[in-house]
Amino acid sequence: MKILFAVPSKNRADILEKNTYKWLQFIPFDWNIFVEPQEFQNIINIKENDKGLSYVKDFIQKYAIQHGYDLVFKIDDDVKCFTDFRKRTEPVECAIKVHEFCNIAIEYFTKYPNLGAITFPYSFQMYENYLFHATKRVQTCYIVRPKFLTVDKDISCFEDFAVGINIMLKGSKIIQYGLMGQELGVKVGGGTGGLQSFNRKEKSLKELDMLREMYPPLKFREVFDKEWQYEPDLRSVQL
Repeated sequence: MKILFAVPSKNRADILEKNTYKWLQFIPFDWNIFVEPQEFQNIINIKENDKGLSYVKDFIQKYAIQHGYDLVFKIDDDVKCFTDFRKRTEPVECAIKVHEFCNIAIEYFTKYPNLGAITFPYSFQMYENYLFHATKRVQTCYIVRPKFLTVDKDISCFEDFAVGINIMLKGSKIIQYGLMGQELGVKVGGGTGGLQSFNRKEKSLKELDMLREMYPPLKFREVFDKEWQYEPDLRSVQL
């Protein structure tokens, strides 16, 4: 199977260089960074400015399908590394670990046509060793069949929740790979650029209504350490 590593990025060249790019450059699969024309320089121009993450993901989806990719590995631009059960990996070591995971992912996506996406815990969530377990949550970085990368909604702040809900609504499955954790170089919702280029709190409130349109029984929970105050509560999703 053919994999595209896709990194959407906006106004975050320094963050990208200090984090994702350090290990991504050693990946032996196709990879591209997708940016707006105002930032374009030797990377892929997405043709429009200030359209949000939903727009660039739609662009990536079309690009992947057009170029014959079977899977898209969506990577944020602030991923410091993928850890080896909480052990921080150096760039080359991280690339090797990700490569090993991709070989396993290809095997599973080939064997299970009903598998929609594979996601990962954050490094601080790695409490036990396991290969895979079923989950409802797609978070931050994930590998997905291109048809599931976007939904027909202008959802950026909660794009990972939307991807997960859409996969389940379509009758497909999500699993979490437990031997590799995401370690971010920037706190979720922190740093400059990206979604912080917009009024994230205002946009998040609008997107909660969009998610409820997708799945009316969806409930939300209050969060106290983030600007946007509420997030989807996937315990309410019964599919």
